[in-house]
Amino acid sequence: MKLLKSHIVLAAIAAAISASAHQAGSGASHEAADMEFLRNYESIRVALAADDLAAAKSAAGAIKEDQNAEALAGAGSLPSARESFKQLSKRAVKVATDHDGLFLAHCPMVKGGGGDWVQASPKVGNPYFGKSMLTCGSIRPAKAPAAEKPAEHKHH
Repeated sequence: MKLLKSHIVLAAIAAAISASAHQAGSGASHEAADMEFLRNYESIRVALAADDLAAAKSAAGAIKEDQNAEALAGAGSLPSARESFKQLSKRAVKVATDHDGLFLAHCPMVKGGGGDWVQASPKVGNPYFGKSMLTCGSIRPAKAPAAEKPAEHKHH
Protein backbone atom coordinates (compact mmCIF):
# COMPACT_ATOMS: atom_id res chain seq x y z
CA MET A 1 0.00 0.00 0.00
CA LYS A 2 2.82 2.37 0.92
CA LEU A 3 4.54 1.71 -2.42
CA LEU A 4 1.30 2.27 -4.35
CA LYS A 5 0.70 5.57 -2.54
CA SER A 6 4.25 6.66 -3.36
CA HIS A 7 3.72 5.86 -7.07
CA ILE A 8 0.46 7.83 -7.07
CA VAL A 9 2.20 10.83 -5.50
CA LEU A 10 5.05 10.65 -8.01
CA ALA A 11 2.56 10.43 -10.87
CA ALA A 12 0.83 13.53 -9.54
CA ILE A 13 4.14 15.41 -9.54
CA ALA A 14 4.85 14.29 -13.10
CA ALA A 15 1.40 15.41 -14.21
CA ALA A 16 1.75 18.79 -12.52
CA ILE A 17 5.11 19.50 -14.11
CA SER A 18 3.98 18.20 -17.51
CA ALA A 19 0.91 20.44 -17.47
CA SER A 20 3.07 23.45 -16.62
CA ALA A 21 5.55 22.60 -19.37
CA HIS A 22 2.71 22.26 -21.86
CA GLN A 23 1.30 25.65 -20.83
CA ALA A 24 4.72 27.30 -21.05
CA GLY A 25 5.42 25.83 -24.49
CA SER A 26 9.18 26.12 -24.12
CA GLY A 27 12.06 24.86 -22.04
CA ALA A 28 11.01 21.23 -22.36
CA SER A 29 14.40 19.87 -21.32
CA HIS A 30 14.53 22.23 -18.35
CA GLU A 31 11.01 21.14 -17.35
CA ALA A 32 12.01 17.48 -17.71
CA ALA A 33 14.97 18.07 -15.39
CA ASP A 34 12.70 19.85 -12.91
CA MET A 35 10.22 16.97 -13.06
CA GLU A 36 12.97 14.43 -12.38
CA PHE A 37 14.29 16.53 -9.48
CA LEU A 38 10.84 16.89 -7.91
CA ARG A 39 10.08 13.19 -8.36
CA ASN A 40 13.25 12.25 -6.46
CA TYR A 41 12.71 15.05 -3.94
CA GLU A 42 9.21 13.71 -3.17
CA SER A 43 10.68 10.24 -2.64
CA ILE A 44 13.11 11.75 -0.12
CA ARG A 45 10.31 13.64 1.63
CA VAL A 46 8.14 10.52 1.90
CA ALA A 47 11.09 8.53 3.27
CA LEU A 48 11.98 11.16 5.87
CA ALA A 49 8.34 11.47 6.95
CA ALA A 50 8.44 7.69 7.54
CA ASP A 51 11.82 7.93 9.37
CA ASP A 52 13.39 5.75 6.66
CA LEU A 53 17.00 6.94 6.35
CA ALA A 54 18.04 4.25 3.85
CA ALA A 55 15.24 5.14 1.40
CA ALA A 56 15.95 8.87 1.77
CA LYS A 57 19.63 8.33 1.02
CA SER A 58 18.82 6.15 -1.98
CA ALA A 59 16.45 8.74 -3.48
CA ALA A 60 18.96 11.54 -2.83
CA GLY A 61 21.60 9.56 -4.73
CA ALA A 62 19.43 9.82 -7.85
CA ILE A 63 19.68 13.63 -7.85
CA LYS A 64 22.71 14.62 -9.88
CA GLU A 65 24.94 17.67 -9.51
CA ASP A 66 23.47 18.99 -6.26
CA GLN A 67 25.71 19.24 -3.21
CA ASN A 68 22.77 19.11 -0.79
CA ALA A 69 21.50 15.89 -2.38
CA GLU A 70 25.02 14.48 -2.21
CA ALA A 71 25.25 15.41 1.47
CA LEU A 72 21.89 13.76 2.13
CA ALA A 73 22.93 10.62 0.24
CA GLY A 74 25.95 10.38 2.55
CA ALA A 75 24.12 11.25 5.77
CA GLY A 76 24.84 9.05 8.77
CA SER A 77 21.70 9.90 10.72
CA LEU A 78 18.15 11.17 10.31
CA PRO A 79 19.00 14.58 11.86
CA SER A 80 21.87 15.01 9.40
CA ALA A 81 19.68 13.93 6.47
CA ARG A 82 16.96 16.34 7.56
CA GLU A 83 19.41 19.24 7.69
CA SER A 84 20.52 18.48 4.12
CA PHE A 85 16.85 18.14 3.14
CA LYS A 86 16.17 21.62 4.54
CA GLN A 87 18.80 23.01 2.17
CA LEU A 88 17.54 20.90 -0.75
CA SER A 89 14.03 22.20 -0.08
CA LYS A 90 15.08 25.75 -0.99
CA ARG A 91 15.61 24.55 -4.56
CA ALA A 92 12.41 22.49 -4.52
CA VAL A 93 10.32 25.47 -3.41
CA LYS A 94 11.72 27.59 -6.25
CA VAL A 95 11.09 24.83 -8.82
CA ALA A 96 7.58 24.02 -7.56
CA THR A 97 6.27 27.56 -7.19
CA ASP A 98 3.38 28.19 -9.59
CA HIS A 99 2.94 24.50 -10.50
CA ASP A 100 -0.57 23.09 -10.30
CA GLY A 101 -0.97 19.97 -8.19
CA LEU A 102 1.89 20.69 -5.79
CA PHE A 103 1.79 22.11 -2.29
CA LEU A 104 4.17 24.24 -0.23
CA ALA A 105 4.33 23.35 3.44
CA HIS A 106 5.94 24.96 6.47
CA CYS A 107 6.65 23.73 9.98
CA PRO A 108 7.44 26.50 12.50
CA MET A 109 8.96 23.98 14.94
CA VAL A 110 12.08 23.34 12.81
CA LYS A 111 15.12 25.00 14.35
CA GLY A 112 16.49 28.04 12.58
CA GLY A 113 13.25 29.78 11.62
CA GLY A 114 11.12 26.84 10.59
CA GLY A 115 11.33 24.43 7.71
CA ASP A 116 9.71 24.59 4.29
CA TRP A 117 9.11 21.75 1.84
CA VAL A 118 7.16 20.74 -1.25
CA GLN A 119 4.77 17.82 -1.49
CA ALA A 120 2.18 16.40 -3.86
CA SER A 121 -0.49 15.76 -1.24
CA PRO A 122 -2.65 18.43 0.42
CA LYS A 123 -2.32 16.54 3.72
CA VAL A 124 0.78 17.55 5.70
CA GLY A 125 3.46 14.83 5.84
CA ASN A 126 6.26 16.46 7.85
CA PRO A 127 9.73 15.25 6.78
CA TYR A 128 11.53 17.16 9.54
CA PHE A 129 10.01 15.28 12.47
CA GLY A 130 8.74 12.14 10.78
CA LYS A 131 6.39 9.90 12.68
CA SER A 132 6.76 11.86 15.93
CA MET A 133 5.07 14.98 14.48
CA LEU A 134 3.89 13.87 11.05
CA THR A 135 1.04 16.37 10.72
CA CYS A 136 2.79 19.42 12.20
CA GLY A 137 2.75 22.32 9.78
CA SER A 138 0.68 24.41 7.44
CA ILE A 139 0.15 23.84 3.74
CA ARG A 140 -1.01 25.79 0.69
CA PRO A 141 -1.13 25.22 -3.08
CA ALA A 142 2.15 25.98 -4.85
CA LYS A 143 0.25 27.84 -7.54
CA ALA A 144 -1.32 30.97 -6.17
CA PRO A 145 -4.98 31.40 -7.05
CA ALA A 146 -5.65 33.79 -9.89
CA ALA A 147 -6.18 37.29 -8.62
CA GLU A 148 -9.79 38.14 -8.46
CA LYS A 149 -10.90 40.84 -10.83
CA PRO A 150 -11.71 44.01 -8.95
CA ALA A 151 -15.38 44.82 -8.89
CA GLU A 152 -16.41 47.32 -11.50
CA HIS A 153 -16.64 50.78 -10.14
CA LYS A 154 -19.89 52.40 -11.12
CA HIS A 155 -19.96 56.15 -11.40
CA HIS A 156 -22.91 57.82 -9.73
